[in-house]
Amino acid sequence: LRPPFLGARPASLAHRAAGDAIVAITVVVAVMCLSYYGFEEGSFLDTTADKLLAGGSILLLIDSFFPWQSVDLSSGLDEILDLGSVNFNMWQGSGSFFGVLTGLWAIALIVVGVLSMTGSMANMNMGSMSADKLTGFLGLGVAGFGLLKFIFALTESPGWGAFVGLVLLVAIGWGAWQKVETSG
Repeated sequence: LRPPFLGARPASLAHRAAGDAIVAITVVVAVMCLSYYGFEEGSFLDTTADKLLAGGSILLLIDSFFPWQSVDLSSGLDEILDLGSVNFNMWQGSGSFFGVLTGLWAIALIVVGVLSMTGSMANMNMGSMSADKLTGFLGLGVAGFGLLKFIFALTESPGWGAFVGLVLLVAIGWGAWQKVETSG
């Protein structure tokens, strides 16, 4: 006995709504931080690594809602029954655990970038870790988990969003590596 709200379609819609809410909350928090603190010159987006991390993570978050996998449901039964195909974004499908981690780390990278841009990271006590090193490690986490998600998507009918995501993940990974190397 299975309640109808546990079916595939309601679960998919609820999952999508939760992801959309996370993105909306992130944008609202970013706008609020920028409106309150403003921009501080010389704090962020000075280097190519900063630009790759900021732009790459924002574009990856947008790309995460496009199809990373496309599964054909008909599987040879076209003459009998046309079931069409199903698309999965980065947050769904094969390796969705890594996709969710990639998305959450990308959101954290955007938040840390906004805090660095406003100068708020200078006042935070993070022990011996600098803000640049934290940003670099977050970027490496996004790149690592994202590449794992890409590998899972590649094995099961990859969509075009996965390949766009791969380019963005390589850019984020390179920027993160540069950030970690320069921060010591």
